[in-house]
Amino acid sequence: MLKEIEQIKIKLKELEKYKSEPEIAKKLVKEIKRGLNRIEKEARIQENRLEHEVLNKLKDKKKGHFTKRYILQMFQNQPKDKLNKIIQRLVKTRKLEKIGRGIYSMDGVGEEPRMHISESMEKIKQVLKEQGVKFMITGPDIVQEYINLIPKRMFHLIYVARGSGEWAHEIIEKKIGKKGLINPSEREIRNLLFHYNEDIIIIREVGETSIEYQNEGIATIEKAIVDLYFETTRKRIPFDNTELAEILQNILMRTRIDYSRLLRAATRRNIYSEIILILRTLNIHIAEIDMLRPIKESKAREIIKYFR
Repeated sequence: MLKEIEQIKIKLKELEKYKSEPEIAKKLVKEIKRGLNRIEKEARIQENRLEHEVLNKLKDKKKGHFTKRYILQMFQNQPKDKLNKIIQRLVKTRKLEKIGRGIYSMDGVGEEPRMHISESMEKIKQVLKEQGVKFMITGPDIVQEYINLIPKRMFHLIYVARGSGEWAHEIIEKKIGKKGLINPSEREIRNLLFHYNEDIIIIREVGETSIEYQNEGIATIEKAIVDLYFETTRKRIPFDNTELAEILQNILMRTRIDYSRLLRAATRRNIYSEIILILRTLNIHIAEIDMLRPIKESKAREIIKYFR
């Protein structure tokens, strides 16, 4: 290719010399065009070879989750812009799946999250929205499609902006007729479950950053996972560890997940390393990302021991 480029440079200089002689100039232009076409063809061949090399190297890895940085480091001798172009083409042709900001997967798209809230929770969502409460339904309601044994009575977890707990509680009790608790402990929830035969609404007052990653008051699947894990492992709700383990496996191994969002939500709750440990245990390795912080002994092991 370099030889072809040099020849084109020579012909361009000749074209300058013979621009007053149309026939010779026309012949030189044709030769230059043919040379450029050959260069373009050779560039495409080289790009296709590099694309196949990238794919083959990624396929050789045990788990197909990679950061863009990881791919660029594997081919440090190649121009960054060329590799970026190849990555974009692989995503466009669905040979590589973009699963987060700068994170890609070879494992296919996975199924879309199955998220469905009950009719009563839909009513609560609508009423809170109409009253202008800043809220988010999260945890058990969002992942109930992945729960093996749905209990006779459920507790529903709603996060509201700090200072609006009493307001939300009053709206739910007066307009919906549901029993609610504001910022309860696990013991208080258990006591109410023992004496009360209906579903219970748990209202937690949180900072506004804890109500991110939601749409129309419904938490994303990633945020719901993080919140349910946090509430369970910190013994804030009476949720079974074995059921949590089952939910995590069902969602993380079969469902389309935005890992960037999952890890950002985990970071906000200071459980980043615990979620990384869970991902590693499920053989989900997000190259480079999961090496940023050390993994310590953690509450995650109490859940991991129930993985099948």
